Amino acid sequence: MVKWKLSKKAGFGLVEALVATSFLVVVMGALTYLMHYSLRATRSAGLRTVAYNLAQEKLETIYNDNRGQLPAETNQTCSNKTLNDIQFKICYTVTRQAPAGVDSERYRKIKVKVNWQEYHKNRELELLTYFTDVD
Repeated sequence: MVKWKLSKKAGFGLVEALVATSFLVVVMGALTYLMHYSLRATRSAGLRTVAYNLAQEKLETIYNDNRGQLPAETNQTCSNKTLNDIQFKICYTVTRQAPAGVDSERYRKIKVKVNWQEYHKNRELELLTYFTDVD
């Protein structure tokens, strides 16, 4: 007859199982947080890209509406556009101002601002350029 001798070290005890489970929960929590943060950052970058494209589109519209001529000076003019359930407010101003170091009345400074709300915070993008009729 063979007698089997059982060792007290043969397997996991309750304490080891709890430590391993706790470690796994902490690691999974950290990975979930990182994934959430990454998705938020990706969405934020996408909305910033949309805002930049809207500002660029407004600049092109101003240029094309004036057929390459200098646009008239304007006070702030605003419009709204909704894309993917996000409302963007697009405002622009045209002023008679030359870039720094240039002394000329043949320039127009065009400032386009795009505002939107993201994660309960107001965001803003500003695009600034100069138009001239100098050949």
